[in-house]
Amino acid sequence: MQETVELSKDEYKSMCQELFYDEIFFGDDNLEGKYVKLHLFLSEKYYFKADAIYDDSHVQFVNKYNLKRDFYKCCVLREDVDSYVGEQIEMMFSSDYDLNPNDYETGQKIVVYAEVVSWSDNTWDGYNAVIIIPRYIDWEK
Repeated sequence: MQETVELSKDEYKSMCQELFYDEIFFGDDNLEGKYVKLHLFLSEKYYFKADAIYDDSHVQFVNKYNLKRDFYKCCVLREDVDSYVGEQIEMMFSSDYDLNPNDYETGQKIVVYAEVVSWSDNTWDGYNAVIIIPRYIDWEK
């Protein structure tokens, strides 16, 4: 992750670009390393299973970002519509930040200010694959 620890909460949030469903899943811009503001619906909670520790690329990813075991699959708000239906992104939690995945539950709507740590448009289904790590989370109003 880029060094953003010394930024204030307001400074971090102001550098995040607000994006919606179509920009996340069908956009041509590689978002890896970008800071985004996303309106999310927490749809599924997951955790890394024990067999994941035998996958070297997975271990490297976990270690690089100091990831916690629990994470969520999230639906992204569509622009100008109150709908989160469709493809999902993965929201992982870093031990470098004070966010705890157990403070949230599936079914909640949140606003995240996050770094995109993985982005790919090389997928079978045509949707971009996106993984984020939130720095700040607000409750959706």
